[in-house]
Amino acid sequence: MQGNSPLFLSNSTNSFSGGLTLGGTGTLVVGGNGVLGSGTLTLAGGTIQAPVGGPSVSLANPVVLFGYGPGTTTLGGQAPLTFSGTTTLVGANTLAMASTSTTTFSGVIGGTGALTVTSQAGLLPGPLLLSNVNNTFTSGLTLAGARYFTGGRQR
Repeated sequence: MQGNSPLFLSNSTNSFSGGLTLGGTGTLVVGGNGVLGSGTLTLAGGTIQAPVGGPSVSLANPVVLFGYGPGTTTLGGQAPLTFSGTTTLVGANTLAMASTSTTTFSGVIGGTGALTVTSQAGLLPGPLLLSNVNNTFTSGLTLAGARYFTGGRQR
């Protein structure tokens, strides 16, 4: 999926299994837990988010963060978004935090790629949780351009 117009997927009983690739400047709004069917979600740019004012969304699909080329994937929206499937890092990946809610990767994150997490100046994003203690990715995690709060104090 590429382009400037958002694509809103709302049918939580989709059964397609071929996967979906988000790249370029497109925006994918995932309106429910099963909207991506059972295939792999490849993030190679663009924006993915739960619907504004909508419920939290949990996606069980396997995820590939494909960091080759100019793409930065933006995690946007105002509702919690969880990726519970396994995530594979390929290449040098950048996630731009633009969500004001919690984004969680609860499945194992593996692969040989690297992960950089950024946020826009002036935006206080919601937290990004990499919650699986069995993560195996090997090329590093960089936190850049974000503000961190602990116990109510800015760090």
